[in-house]
Amino acid sequence: MATTRTRGDFENYIARIQGVVKQLAEIKETFREAIQMNRTYNNVSIAAVPSQIDKLLVNDTEDSEFYSPFNKSLEDAGNIEDTYKIDIRERGKDSIKAMLNAYRDIRNFILQEYMPHTRTAFGVNSLENGGAYYQACLDWHLSFKMSPGNVHQRGLEEVDRIYGEMQKVKLF
Repeated sequence: MATTRTRGDFENYIARIQGVVKQLAEIKETFREAIQMNRTYNNVSIAAVPSQIDKLLVNDTEDSEFYSPFNKSLEDAGNIEDTYKIDIRERGKDSIKAMLNAYRDIRNFILQEYMPHTRTAFGVNSLENGGAYYQACLDWHLSFKMSPGNVHQRGLEEVDRIYGEMQKVKLF
């Protein structure tokens, strides 16, 4: 959790919570575009996300782990006037409630709209023109021409080479 000792700390914390709401809305829009473009994640990559979100969700905002700084930390902050504490606590509670609703919304979107469109095949090659895209990425990052198959084979050879070197220096 963020350090919350001063009024500024609490203001920053509230702003970060509000930023999560915006970020989740942007992710949802990106997922919508991915569905339209047929460029979604593989099912395995996202299948666990709804249950991970479930762990954050509570019925009462004050039971959320995100609310904890507005309890003891805010009460103990002697440098914040009581009138500000009431305002900070209310704005914090409202922001957390909005964030939890945004998490619920994206969770439901993932389950109901996104998951039915996820890919079942793995890797960029499962995308339309995926092989050409992968080759273009290699061409961009390498200073020489090499096929994806050759890159893979070279990687396997390097793993074997490094493993051999490690075997030479191991103590037991």
